[in-house]
Amino acid sequence: MYDTIVIGTGIVGYGAAMYAGRLGLKTLVIGKEPGGTLILTDLVENYPGFIRLTGQELVDKMKAHALDYKENVSIEDGHVTSISKSKSGFAVKTDDSAYESKTVIITTGSTWRKLPAKNADKLEGHGIHYCALCDAPLYKGKALAVVGGSD
Repeated sequence: MYDTIVIGTGIVGYGAAMYAGRLGLKTLVIGKEPGGTLILTDLVENYPGFIRLTGQELVDKMKAHALDYKENVSIEDGHVTSISKSKSGFAVKTDDSAYESKTVIITTGSTWRKLPAKNADKLEGHGIHYCALCDAPLYKGKALAVVGGSD
């Protein structure tokens, strides 16, 4: 029986696991793609505490911080197939295992809504970006178009 199961191995999942572990909660993190979309980011310059690092470096640091509470935090590679209410909390099933937990934190992230334009995939990272806050400094003083994603 876990105190909490975190579903998702991006920085939010690792952050949740770090705090849970720090609070002494027996925590399991389950995820299939460590780092999520952040590992596709070449340069992160807007994360507090770090002037500049790659997305992969940030993910690695967050994971290491969570695992620093190794007496409380463990990570399993897996894909969650179901979550259901149980007598004592929640039953979480993966392709290979089943777990019980008092709580579940879902941090499965998101996917980018792709620009439906010819050859747009070839321009990703070279004119087409998905984070206005992250990438705006690249276009200072230039004419540009922003195509909204409803967020």
